[in-house]
Amino acid sequence: MNLKQSMVLGAVILSFLLIVFVGWGKNRMNSITLSEFLEQADSSGIRLTIYYSNPNSLVRLPVSVELLTKSFHDFKITVHDEDRVFGILESLVNIQLSPIEVEMQINAWIHYVFETENGQRLFDVTFLRRDNHNIMIIDGIKVEANLLFYEAILPFLPADHKSVR
Repeated sequence: MNLKQSMVLGAVILSFLLIVFVGWGKNRMNSITLSEFLEQADSSGIRLTIYYSNPNSLVRLPVSVELLTKSFHDFKITVHDEDRVFGILESLVNIQLSPIEVEMQINAWIHYVFETENGQRLFDVTFLRRDNHNIMIIDGIKVEANLLFYEAILPFLPADHKSVR
């Protein structure tokens, strides 16, 4: 093989590797998992707090996460059983989530927070009312809704409030 052929072959291989590397990076940026949120977390004394408002209740104003957690919830449930909380985390941690870019007003009906005993927040999940039911928010990032995140907390909701929107 002469020098010119070697250079062309090298350029082709380099271009192929560059395309593969750039394509892999784009795919990584288009999806996230919860393991990215949990890498730095101290997992001692972990708990789950759920704020729930009936999704069928008539609300005249959008319900922000702050409003839901401060006063507008029908139920506030705190789960201190570390085994159950870790079980939920294990079931959710590797689910691929697809971030989406959409401008909208937050109108929340469920918000839950994983945090440690010493107050370190690991991450939170927010479900939106009917007008945006195909979107959920994880740690401030809007993603396509995944029903597994709702089903994970179903055992903790009151029996008469376990209906999916």
